[in-house]
Amino acid sequence: MFAPQRPLRPGNLPASADIDAVPRGVRNNGVRSGPPLRALIPPFHVRVAERDGVRVVEVEGELDILTVPSLAVALGDDDGRAEALVLDLAKVPFVSSTGVRLIVASHRRLSRRRGLALACVQPSVAHLLEIVGLANVLLSAADVSAASRLLADRDDGAVDRATVGSRKPSTAATRS
Repeated sequence: MFAPQRPLRPGNLPASADIDAVPRGVRNNGVRSGPPLRALIPPFHVRVAERDGVRVVEVEGELDILTVPSLAVALGDDDGRAEALVLDLAKVPFVSSTGVRLIVASHRRLSRRRGLALACVQPSVAHLLEIVGLANVLLSAADVSAASRLLADRDDGAVDRATVGSRKPSTAATRS
């Protein structure tokens, strides 16, 4: 069904197959076929800061198989000093399964400490977390300061999971 009816030799490929078969930026018989591959990869940036004993990791761009290794380095805790972590997803429009896996691994690692909280989760990412069943597992807040307060309350024992889960989504700090 998907195989061509007759074998195609490299010289007999349709024009669209020529374009798809040769990656952009690669020379094809001495002619550039388009912009370099780097221009096709969306920008991705990670910034790490410490605020009131909480590591805040701000992410900008899509979390996918190409970008998750960079975020993993920022979320890493080689020296064991990070007690709490806020992951700011305000500028993250998309999270792939590899991104979800990294978030879950960080949540598990930090669950024995003060924990992990997500901040500024975009609607598309919140929908994904709902679909995969993590919306009721991960702490989430409307902004970084609210996420830090959630982690501080958790450390003080003032907030238990049932209380956080029962808050309405319209509040500043929710568990989504």
